[in-house]
Amino acid sequence: MNTRTYDSNRPQEISCGLTYKKGTPQRWGERRYYALDYYLKQNFGEKLYKISLNGGCSCPNRDGTCGTRGCIFCSEGGSGDFAASSLLPVSEQIEEAKANEYIAPLTKQQDTDGSNFSALDYAGTIDFTYPKATEWYKGLLKQLLDMGVTCIKTDFGENIHMDAVYKGMKPELLNNLYALLYQKAAYEITKEVTGDGIVWARAAWAGCQRYPLHWGGDSCSSWDGMAGSLKGGLHFGLSGFAFWSHDVPGFHTLPNFMNSIVAEDVYMRWTQFGVFTSHIRYHGTNKREPWHYPAIAPLVKKWWKLRYSLIPYIIEQSKLAVESGWPLLQALILHHPEDKLCWHIDDEYYFGNDFLVAPVMNSENRRDIYLPEGQWVNFFTGERLQGGRWLKEVYVPLEEMPV
Repeated sequence: MNTRTYDSNRPQEISCGLTYKKGTPQRWGERRYYALDYYLKQNFGEKLYKISLNGGCSCPNRDGTCGTRGCIFCSEGGSGDFAASSLLPVSEQIEEAKANEYIAPLTKQQDTDGSNFSALDYAGTIDFTYPKATEWYKGLLKQLLDMGVTCIKTDFGENIHMDAVYKGMKPELLNNLYALLYQKAAYEITKEVTGDGIVWARAAWAGCQRYPLHWGGDSCSSWDGMAGSLKGGLHFGLSGFAFWSHDVPGFHTLPNFMNSIVAEDVYMRWTQFGVFTSHIRYHGTNKREPWHYPAIAPLVKKWWKLRYSLIPYIIEQSKLAVESGWPLLQALILHHPEDKLCWHIDDEYYFGNDFLVAPVMNSENRRDIYLPEGQWVNFFTGERLQGGRWLKEVYVPLEEMPV
């Protein structure tokens, strides 16, 4: 574990939205996502804070007793995002939660499940089977929403502390249902305060479609990662979820998980894909703003302008989705159930009822395109094409995408 010291007293903004103070010891290899002394001091006063940033504790003592104020307990490669249900174990909230059993009491100390992205290294699991705990959590979120926050990222929720006592359900039954209760609470208070029912959720279970929206999690910024994200989104739509998003252009990179720069063509192709999904968000372990990619920034701007021109269509299709249950990202089999080829195509999709989208997911700028039966019109050129056939080895320049 590397420790670096920065020597300036001026707080510095970092991409996770927090600040750190130069001069504070910083751990985490080459990472720059830190919630350090300055942020903690300004917001919570002079205390020793234990924070788990989506990872296992790498503090030498693993219990917050190393004596370094502002020390970050995390393992190499954690993501640096605060999950909305995580708690600061030495904050006022954790003491209140323990005293009132808003977090389920542990029957024994549970080891991490071995993942750098585990939520089980936090102080405990909020017991959403307990109405008083749910209302307490809503109250915490209301403070943020009253300040102007418009959406809560309900990160994690895939697993819970299995060695805890929950008031309303055994952990074996709660484990899958937890995401539903968690997202329901955040959704309800958000709608109550802002008028808009929305969360930004990662986990899901049957019924979570009532509390949109969900994104595909931490995919790799690669062609495989992009293809996997699309496949996951199609399966999600077939499972009854109308809205879905994904990290553009993927969350983490290769070969260096945290610090490798995203390839420009991956960035551009993933942007095009994002424009033709219900919600679009740029998010990841390093720079995502287009001005860090000057060679393609003008193209990105062009596609963003297209996105804004599509907003009326997206709203229209969203209303239909709410009424019908059909997703905005639609597998081909929804429109062509009798076409056996469509049952095996997972790299094309309908965006709403009118657009057939075929993202390019390789550096060769080529792909095969299947046109189902019917008359098709190239969205950008107006060229008319007969369906029921393959278009083989179609060359697609980087600034274009088959629609």
